Amino acid sequence: MVIHVLNAVIKVPKPIEVNRHVVIMGLVDGFQLCQVEDIDEPTIIYDNIMKLIVRLARYGIIHGDLNEFNLLISNSVRPLIYYSPTQIVTQMLI
Repeated sequence: MVIHVLNAVIKVPKPIEVNRHVVIMGLVDGFQLCQVEDIDEPTIIYDNIMKLIVRLARYGIIHGDLNEFNLLISNSVRPLIYYSPTQIVTQMLI
């Protein structure tokens, strides 16, 4: 259920295959934020990440471990969360 909510709220990589504890996701064009050494406009990336956090919170989802290791940044400086097993759903969504 949470994956369906996330897909409605934010762009997430498409799951291709699942086997026990492994999920194969679609290829995403971007880099882990921790690998980016130089950022021309850091305020734009910060603002986009904060907008993403607020958008998730509006749907009752809080990421429990959002950091530079689980955010991808594309050339268009749009953030993408690619690791989210520690999310918390703050209310039951029907």
